[in-house]
Amino acid sequence: MPLPPEKDQIRLAFDEATEGEFPHYNLLNLWLPKWINAKPQLPPTTVDDPQKTPKNLRCVVLLDERIEELKKKYKDKLKHVSTDRGVQTDPNDPDPDKMPRHDMDFSHVDPSVTNSEKAEVEREVSEALRVLQNTAKKDGEMYKVLREALPTLKKAQDLVRTNPKGMQRLKLVFEWVLCQVTTLYGEINAALSNNDKDAYTDARDKYIAPLKDLDDHEPQQGKPGETGYGRAIKWSYIFPLIHDRKIKGAKVIAKWNPHISSSGIAIPHD
Repeated sequence: MPLPPEKDQIRLAFDEATEGEFPHYNLLNLWLPKWINAKPQLPPTTVDDPQKTPKNLRCVVLLDERIEELKKKYKDKLKHVSTDRGVQTDPNDPDPDKMPRHDMDFSHVDPSVTNSEKAEVEREVSEALRVLQNTAKKDGEMYKVLREALPTLKKAQDLVRTNPKGMQRLKLVFEWVLCQVTTLYGEINAALSNNDKDAYTDARDKYIAPLKDLDDHEPQQGKPGETGYGRAIKWSYIFPLIHDRKIKGAKVIAKWNPHISSSGIAIPHD
């Protein structure tokens, strides 16, 4: 006996996620059905028109061509998006404003358990031990112990600083996700508006790629600014806000151990 239509759609969505190796809770085929014969009609996921105030996004330069193409169509609706963020291809690049490599250190202490006073105490302790290390050079055993301890203390100091490097990098990875979603959903809207089946299928396939990438928490390799960022997060969830057959916004949630980042973003549409 065949399944009821709504249950059959859920089964197909689960089957696609299994075959495509991306998280099943995204249920892609429910929100963004495949274009088989007729142009798909996106089902509503929100009753009210999501009037999202655009948040400024600085996307990686790698998205420049695609964003510019969307700006030609949507003009003022993408004023909040720029593509001037560089990418750290060199692991020794000190520029904190560039998109970090996927294999960099994202460790951090949750902001709720530290403050500037604690960070200052840690700095003073580390500095005192460095001074002691110079004195201890006269004693081989003491010097060896301090030499081995100081790198660990330096890492601890980086973790408890007011704005730890790991947290800064996580913020940029979250912005990277928002940029990907803005671009991909914009391309899907554009394809539907232009009645372009090939462009829709291509955009939908591209959308699956970051879903798979963000679900890979132990990537063997990655491309700076493009892939491998699943290493930095525990899980992510992307929910399109569909109204009047168009994706007008999105809810993006990412969990970094031990806290969660969440954002609602506007999506360009006609």
